[in-house]
Amino acid sequence: MAGHVLDKARWGAGGGGKIPRERRDVAQRARAIAKLEENWSLTEVAAELNVSKSCIFYIKKRWQGEQRLQRTIRQGIGKVSTENEDNALVEFINHNPFETAVKAREETLFPGSLRTTQRRLIQCGFKNCVAAHKMFLTEEHKQRRVKFANELLQGNEFWNNVMFSDEKTFQSSKNERLHVYRSRNTRFEENYTLRISWTPSEAKPKPAPPKPKPEDISGTKKK
Repeated sequence: MAGHVLDKARWGAGGGGKIPRERRDVAQRARAIAKLEENWSLTEVAAELNVSKSCIFYIKKRWQGEQRLQRTIRQGIGKVSTENEDNALVEFINHNPFETAVKAREETLFPGSLRTTQRRLIQCGFKNCVAAHKMFLTEEHKQRRVKFANELLQGNEFWNNVMFSDEKTFQSSKNERLHVYRSRNTRFEENYTLRISWTPSEAKPKPAPPKPKPEDISGTKKK
């Protein structure tokens, strides 16, 4: 039928131009019902609106059975935890940021699963990140640094023989990673940072190289 040709300029061309579900509003459903009352077939209405035939079928079924065009609003599954239980979980993590979600769930008796516990912490603004390692200066360290700078403040002869490097030749922390729950932009705050200390160990003398064997010197084996 000439009047039923798809308006490609308005609704899109081909199968790839089908309208997403969220855009099939009430006005469009009403238009489908009007076409059906004019004795159009499901196939013709689907082609006119550029939607699937099953979509028109369910619009017709809903209209005939319930006399409505809107879809049923689904409530979904309710939260398994109350506001007080969520607050208890957040309070535990605030006081124990280095604990795991498993420990937090056990200590606070959180009713949800482990995945729900992790999701609830994320919703409250917490991220599970690798904790930063940092050496915190004591008052003694600060005083010694100021004293060292004041002693070498005058004269440039000393600094001409100094080479600065950002490399370190000692291990100041363990190899394992420790995670912490924290909010954004708080990586180096004291509550979320691991304190590390380094005490130089006594230098051990290098072992003497092994003495060469007789065959290594003469090139022949000793008889």
